[in-house]
Amino acid sequence: MNQQSIHDFEILVRHGALQGSFSIDDFLGAYRDIQPSLHRYCNVEDMVDIDDLLYVLARLPEGIHMVREILVQSDIPDKVPELKGLQEVFVASRRRATFLLGPERMVIVAREGVTELLDLVTLLSAFEVESRKLERLLKDTELMTDLRAFSGPDQGLENRLLVRLAFEIGTTDDQIMALREVWGDETLARVVDLVDRPSHLRVRLHRDYCLQSALDRSRTWARRLAQEVARRTSGQRKIHLMSSNTHSTVNLLSPFVRKYAEEILAFEEVPAEVAAGNRIYYLLKRWMEAHPEKQAEQAEMHAQVGIYTLSDLDRVGVTAQLIDLARLPAGQCDPRLGQFDCEAVIVNFDYAFGDQAGVVGEQLFRELGGHHVCSLSIMGKAGCLVGARGSLMLPSYLIREGTNDLYDIPGGNWLEVSDLEGLVGEVHGGGPVLTVLGTILQNDDLLRSYRDDWKVLGLEMEGIPYLRAVHQALKLGLLREGMRVAIGYYASDTPLVPGESLARSLSTRGLDATYGLNIALLRKIIEA
Repeated sequence: MNQQSIHDFEILVRHGALQGSFSIDDFLGAYRDIQPSLHRYCNVEDMVDIDDLLYVLARLPEGIHMVREILVQSDIPDKVPELKGLQEVFVASRRRATFLLGPERMVIVAREGVTELLDLVTLLSAFEVESRKLERLLKDTELMTDLRAFSGPDQGLENRLLVRLAFEIGTTDDQIMALREVWGDETLARVVDLVDRPSHLRVRLHRDYCLQSALDRSRTWARRLAQEVARRTSGQRKIHLMSSNTHSTVNLLSPFVRKYAEEILAFEEVPAEVAAGNRIYYLLKRWMEAHPEKQAEQAEMHAQVGIYTLSDLDRVGVTAQLIDLARLPAGQCDPRLGQFDCEAVIVNFDYAFGDQAGVVGEQLFRELGGHHVCSLSIMGKAGCLVGARGSLMLPSYLIREGTNDLYDIPGGNWLEVSDLEGLVGEVHGGGPVLTVLGTILQNDDLLRSYRDDWKVLGLEMEGIPYLRAVHQALKLGLLREGMRVAIGYYASDTPLVPGESLARSLSTRGLDATYGLNIALLRKIIEA
């Protein structure tokens, strides 16, 4: 098991953090030694790994190819987003506040210390490895001369150049077209930028980079959330916490979806493989985009039936929703939930990241009057080591990568394989899930060892921080004995299988897995 190379890389990052400044160039050798499972062709010099490039581009700020210096802070002052001359930057798959300070410099908020810094540095390392390959393979070639001369919008010429590009960098036409879907009309220009102006990224950390500001923000966020629960509900109500996404739970409970069900289902064709009960959710987002005038009606109807979205005013990076089950009209939720009469309140909050989950969890337990918190449901996505993408994993306990510390689930996992019967095809239970520091910091040897020796089902990033917060809250008396914890993950990728990484779309498999798992969790809450 090549654990030592992972440990060495982590030590380098920690040392760089202590120095306060480092170049990504200094980490590339150690990064390559890891031979990451999600960066399978990291050390193949005559081929650009497009799958890896697509993976990291979705998790790095838009425009990263132009950046030379990254300033990392643990917080952003409230007035910064409003300052003239700063441009907030979109990050598709990581909710990190990011601001462009001119064409070559940006500020990135990494709120919770080591976990998020390691994730950021591994993504930057992967990006630089593939950028270097582009430079080596294309510099001083005839193709580069033609790429520089291309000004568009000649689609035929662009396609010819893309095919030549695929040949020169050792990849396929399909992969180049997948990259074009991400970069659009800027694809060839960005390749030229990376070759002519190769990035040598430097990272600088603010001198106050630490957990304290993230803790302060999370505490304020949790206090505001508790105040909203008290304001919008009456009496000593049971509270169920959910860490999931911000769409599927609401979609399953929303009367708005049922009101327009016929119109939504007639909107366009649905792939045959989508489960019948989930076809309306497959279409809902596109239908709403085609009818933007419905957004106000949806928000008004949700407020009338006790579904509230609480904006991330504190810039914690975690949106929350408050759902008063007692106010939902009978018979207007997803029929698979059945008829129910439930007085509980659900507080659903978006995915936290790594150790941030522990900070968020701890503050919620303190602020929500823990003796009324009946359950915590963790619904997430994870890499799977035992099944196919779209399958489900229900861990019996969690393991910390590297240290092998074990974390039991208080009372055992509230969610059982039998709860998913008829909702999802492939469900794996009876084993642990591995909590890791970063999504790329694993290699095949390491993963096979955990799978074969520990019978690990998969790997994720937030489970242990949540469980640690639960155990601490129980010891402090913030949570009542007997509160339940439900944990379920759907397989977003299979890191041991080439070509099945997060760079490739899950298509409909993720939809059915998400809604099947969500229905099972809501049934547990309703019946509690």
